[in-house]
Amino acid sequence: MSDTKEDVASTSDKVVPVIDLGNSDESVIVKQIATACAETGAFQVINHGICASLINDHERQRLAFFELPHFPSKSLLYRYAGNARGYMDHDFTKQRRDWKECLDIGIPGSRDWNLADDDERNACLDGFNRFPSDQEIAGFRSITIKYFQAVEDLCYRISVLMVKGLGVETTISDGVDGTEKSLLSMLKEENSSYLRLNHYPPRCLTVDKKEDVGKGDEKHEYYGIHPHSDSGFLTLLAQDPNCLTHEVSRPGGEDDWVAVQPAPQSFTILTGDMVMLWSNKKYISAWHRVLTHPVKHRYSTLFFYNPGYNTTVSP
Repeated sequence: MSDTKEDVASTSDKVVPVIDLGNSDESVIVKQIATACAETGAFQVINHGICASLINDHERQRLAFFELPHFPSKSLLYRYAGNARGYMDHDFTKQRRDWKECLDIGIPGSRDWNLADDDERNACLDGFNRFPSDQEIAGFRSITIKYFQAVEDLCYRISVLMVKGLGVETTISDGVDGTEKSLLSMLKEENSSYLRLNHYPPRCLTVDKKEDVGKGDEKHEYYGIHPHSDSGFLTLLAQDPNCLTHEVSRPGGEDDWVAVQPAPQSFTILTGDMVMLWSNKKYISAWHRVLTHPVKHRYSTLFFYNPGYNTTVSP
């Protein structure tokens, strides 16, 4: 596997095109996004409006978190049956264990970040948020919340452009009282989105092969994440430009993968299964995976932008 930028850049741009959100002609952006959603379900965005300083601050905090000792710091934040938010180092994709560790942080049940994380008003289907203390990582919670809100706003903006690309706004049921609302208003007001910080250790750190951690196939011994599509509406991914092991399936190819070459200061957008259902397959969900690297660590952050828990989505 090669991750040389020159080897992957031209092919990556064809399969995962770079779209400039700063283009003054919105119709061009809408057409480009609609084409990408219909062909691979994957594209990159630049000039997205999120300042580089916030992205850099978040990346520093992410690295600081994964450098914390496992015991006691990260182990105290473990997800468990009654709370799907927090730290995890034995996550599964398609019922196969991935070679990674992650921290999940979701929108509070109250939608009020000013409340204490364990306030009963923040209870929701996924549980409560859990952050490292300021004594462990100063400013982690405040910077993470700023980053969360910034990418949440960007995902809404991209969703508006995706809807325009279909040429029709749809209404969906909120699942509680049957009230019909626009998809966009449901995403704006009631989304159940969450942020995932990822660390993929290199293969050389795999010492206990009996655990079958990240076990792949005859071509790839270990996967950071096994091949899959995301189940939600859309995913915003902050790539690691120093470790090009995230791959997207080329259109029409069952085993034809292209490593994504992230453009500077870009985000990668992946459409999910919910988009494919909602658009009646005019848009497709992106099939993608993450390979492990022989020697490099990979760090990334995903934002899963999803409608509310009670939303009913149909074509």
